[in-house]
Amino acid sequence: MKKTFLTTLPLVAAVILAASCGEDNDNEPEVQPAPEPVVSVEESNTVVIPFRVGVESGESLSKISYIATGSETKVTRVFEQSDVDNNLTMTVTGTGITASTLTLKVDDAGVYFEGDIKVESGKESDFTNGKIDLTGTFGTALTTPTSSTSSLKELMESCSHQYKADFKSDDESISLVDQNAYLYFKCADSQTKFVLTVGDGSATYTPNATTHKIWIAVPGGATVKGNLVSKSGKTAAAGHVITIDRTDVVDLNLSDGLLWMTHNLGATNPGEYGNYYAWGDTQGYTYTQGGSNNHDFSSSNYSIASFSDAATTNLGETYRMPTSAELTTLSSCSKEWETQNSHSGYKFYTDYGSVFLPAAGCCTGTDRDGVGTYGYYWSSSPFETSYALYLYFYSSYARVSGGDRHNGLSVRAVRCN
Repeated sequence: MKKTFLTTLPLVAAVILAASCGEDNDNEPEVQPAPEPVVSVEESNTVVIPFRVGVESGESLSKISYIATGSETKVTRVFEQSDVDNNLTMTVTGTGITASTLTLKVDDAGVYFEGDIKVESGKESDFTNGKIDLTGTFGTALTTPTSSTSSLKELMESCSHQYKADFKSDDESISLVDQNAYLYFKCADSQTKFVLTVGDGSATYTPNATTHKIWIAVPGGATVKGNLVSKSGKTAAAGHVITIDRTDVVDLNLSDGLLWMTHNLGATNPGEYGNYYAWGDTQGYTYTQGGSNNHDFSSSNYSIASFSDAATTNLGETYRMPTSAELTTLSSCSKEWETQNSHSGYKFYTDYGSVFLPAAGCCTGTDRDGVGTYGYYWSSSPFETSYALYLYFYSSYARVSGGDRHNGLSVRAVRCN
């Protein structure tokens, strides 16, 4: 890590504000001479001590650099010429310290904050020996959540930030924490916008139409809720990035709050047919294999159990087959008959996104019927003792019907948390 070190007055040990840059050629810090010490008494109870905090400058593309820390990312600050041009200051406070302002400067000595620290008379020794905890605060106060649909650089330069450094006057480093938290969403191609609740307020966010990604800055410590996050919410830790990958589900912002999978069970993209399942079958089969070898609910009035739910068994406990009511809600959305990946089907959509269900037909034994013309999608809801409800559609019709549980139909899973 390249560091620009600046010594302070002999009365004050050096402090450094570290950020991510390159290494010096000799891997040794550059030491700059300190100004001559001047200590004056402003009032009978206050001692004024000139103080300098050396910081690092860099040629980074953004004013924020990232250091990986496990599954999250911690934010550190890189100071640049634009900060000097904008008269960036740091206000220093601490026990026995009157709030004092340091100004960011750049010259032959490097980049540094410099100014007078007002220390309570009698505490000079504690200050110079590093026994007083200091806090430096930078930037502007946080306002409302801000979003960017472009690059990391654009996000960091356009959002309001508040930075805080905690240090002692003889430390070798100053920890700098961004008081925002960042949500980094990776969305499905068909997700056009979504709603988040941050603290007490809600807002609508729009992913980039090309990359399908979005950065959202929120106040650190805020609770963030939304279908694309989780219904229980997440606490956004200040100075960290939470990566949220929702590329396999779509939030249509319907009243049931479900996330719909982007593709059929057994498929890898929205246009593929995937596997066919009898009701209660968790293994599925292709139409050339015929039959089902895991069919537990040939006769029952009970809704499908989780251990016989094909979606739960194959995808995990947060996924399940939709109920008949949920399929009815989906079929009530706006819809268009179209072709994706060379397969025809219905696109069901709202202003927030869309899901495409291919017309995969159905299987009875080794026969496959209605391919490219009809779609059949199981619900988890029984119908009488040997039938179950499913979504049935063709190019000008879509509704929930009932059918024999032994037939092989498509399954489109939903995520409920």
